[in-house]
Amino acid sequence: MKTHDPNKIPVPTSMERAPERSDIGHDAASTVIQHLHLQQVFCTYANLTRPWGVEIPEIAGSLMFHSIVAGCCEVDVQGQVVSLQPGDFLMVPHGQGHRMRDHHSTPCAPLFELPLTPRSAQFDTLECGGGGEPVTLICGAVGFENPLVEHMVARMPEYILIQRHSPAARSTRITMQMLAEEAKQQQFGSTAVVERLADLVVIQSIRAWLDQENSRCKDWLAALEHPRLGKALQHMHEQPGHPWTVAELADGAAMSRTAFSQHFKQLLGESPLGYLTRWRMTLAQRRLRQSQDAILPIALELGYQSEAAFGRAFKKITGRSPGAIRENS
Repeated sequence: MKTHDPNKIPVPTSMERAPERSDIGHDAASTVIQHLHLQQVFCTYANLTRPWGVEIPEIAGSLMFHSIVAGCCEVDVQGQVVSLQPGDFLMVPHGQGHRMRDHHSTPCAPLFELPLTPRSAQFDTLECGGGGEPVTLICGAVGFENPLVEHMVARMPEYILIQRHSPAARSTRITMQMLAEEAKQQQFGSTAVVERLADLVVIQSIRAWLDQENSRCKDWLAALEHPRLGKALQHMHEQPGHPWTVAELADGAAMSRTAFSQHFKQLLGESPLGYLTRWRMTLAQRRLRQSQDAILPIALELGYQSEAAFGRAFKKITGRSPGAIRENS
């Protein structure tokens, strides 16, 4: 998806500009990331020998990651093949199913059909393969408690690769080693330590991605900091069920409707009401996955007057029905 440079946006002279500095978005990033608070952290330490292939299932609402300790492999994420070397770190932000293997010709077996050995509630080990060249991986899956973090993650690409020679790779590698050791030992308080280390490794990888040029999320973070657009975003985030209109949002931002709509779309790549719909669907997916609340009350709380209208909007954004999301959670 094409990204936009906020410094090249034509801004009416009457509009107050966001601060022009090299760290634009950093304050907003810190605000969002400080509420990361992972949940459902789970890790696997895998020793595999060639030939081997693993099919990782979709885990809705989760971010998955892989750290290569030794050896090499390739990962196929939605048809995009990534080659990984020792020290590389790969993040799959949207919980998509993907395949990992020693070679593109090797068939993949479903993960949960392989000989996983539970070591704790949060950690297991895997040893399998054909006895050839070895590879060692640390893999994990995490969920989020904060919907604003989920909304940021939703703006990430299909995968994020932190290569071994980058400055961020060393930090993630050290944290992953600590995480694996703590998970294996299962000492007093290990569960809390594993969760915090998983927090840290995800923060490190998100920070590395944000530092990359043309990160899609930078525009969103810049908008959160913008003295006027930020107010409109705050209103939508805090009152998603309110029947917002563009005129009302523009008024709250002290801008004309035309200037507000134009600037919002140029910075965020979608209309204000389009953004509102996506934010509502982020909240809806959380409720569907984490509660047994009926669909109609969820729809009403998010500003929809009927379950049918909510269902249409939900499927347009997610590609699935609300019921399908609940069945897979």
